[in-house]
Amino acid sequence: MRIGILGPWGVGNLGDGSVATAIICNIRKHSRDAEICAFSLNPEETGRIHGIASFPSGRPRGRPPTAPTEGPQSAVNRTRLGLRAAIKAFPPLYRLLRLLRRSLSALSAAGAEIPFVVRGYRHLRTFDLFIVSGGGQLSDYWGGPWGHPFTLLKWAIIAKAAGTRFAFMSVGAGPLNSGLSKFFIRRSLLAADYKSFRDERSRKLIESIGSVGKSSVSPDLAYSLFINGGNVEQRRPGGNEITVGVSPISYLKPGVWAREDESTYRNYIRRLAEMSLWLVNNGYKVLFFQSQAMMDTLAIEDLKRVLSDMGHPDLDDQIIEPQVSTVSELLSAISRTDMVIASRFHSVLLSSLLHKPIIAISFDVKVRSLMENLQLSEYLLDIHNFDLPSLVLRFQNLEEKRGAVSAQLMASVSDYRAALESQYSRVFNSYLVHDKSK
Repeated sequence: MRIGILGPWGVGNLGDGSVATAIICNIRKHSRDAEICAFSLNPEETGRIHGIASFPSGRPRGRPPTAPTEGPQSAVNRTRLGLRAAIKAFPPLYRLLRLLRRSLSALSAAGAEIPFVVRGYRHLRTFDLFIVSGGGQLSDYWGGPWGHPFTLLKWAIIAKAAGTRFAFMSVGAGPLNSGLSKFFIRRSLLAADYKSFRDERSRKLIESIGSVGKSSVSPDLAYSLFINGGNVEQRRPGGNEITVGVSPISYLKPGVWAREDESTYRNYIRRLAEMSLWLVNNGYKVLFFQSQAMMDTLAIEDLKRVLSDMGHPDLDDQIIEPQVSTVSELLSAISRTDMVIASRFHSVLLSSLLHKPIIAISFDVKVRSLMENLQLSEYLLDIHNFDLPSLVLRFQNLEEKRGAVSAQLMASVSDYRAALESQYSRVFNSYLVHDKSK
């Protein structure tokens, strides 16, 4: 049996990497001899990390690096800018030439897409099942409609043409700002033989853009990571000292995030620095970790810089910063904590998976939905308007109840894992794999 899994992998997002790890392990659990192939943004890195075959989810895009500003090339650039300014002086001509350029660019892109689609078809027609596997995949926040929404439609069409069963498993939705994105995603879902959403909010959002047929709600696939004897080892920190995990996000950081708001980002980092210092001054250990290796490492560096600017340059004895560049290392870092303060969706989710009491500083409605589903809304803050007193108050309340909250998380996670096991059995053992002829 050959199974393809598609996701935004290979670019440093360990939350998405945890989804990939989970579905690969569960495919092997249900079909030991299955051949698995990932379809990802970075197939070389994905293949290296997970030890499976990998194929690009889309053709390479983007322009080559900008030419140097020194030397002869700078004269060419100045001439080009001067010519553009001269044409702009005649608005009708400028609009006509811009429309012509965009049309030629679209035709060129379409021409380049054809060979990729042909390769994808030849590859996919040998597969029994193709899965869009979890994560926030039904969104146009990064890249607009021609980013992931178009990728999903393209593979939906290829799968149907190839006669390969096509499924969406525990996917998240939103935001969807473009009408074209909504069209692409609606058509992709209509082509699917099976579809489930990771929360009710996602399903309702998709239903609001048009009927997509029968669907269900099943938890995020990261909740099906193997624990205790599998690929996650739970480990309690030693001693009586309480260790608090702090996981910042690079939300709105200029040059990093899709949108930019330096004021909001700086205020957020400063509040986290104030909280980290409060924790240290009150006898807690602090452990910094991130679940996006390429982006949020910068947020940790900014957080440490603010702490230094506040007059505390050397906190090595009180602050721990373990190496975190893989899913295994991320889970190991979280396992060393007693409580967690986090913002990114999968930092919160994986903390709950390990039954760690959590305060979420939410940057997105998906984090709010996750905390509500975990029945932890009282420990939810908004990234745009929280302050140190409100964070300290919630932390003190959570610490008082952390035993009860851990037990509550244990029960919720147990239910989520049972629901996911039921979904895996339904998809791998009956609904799709043994019914390809229909």
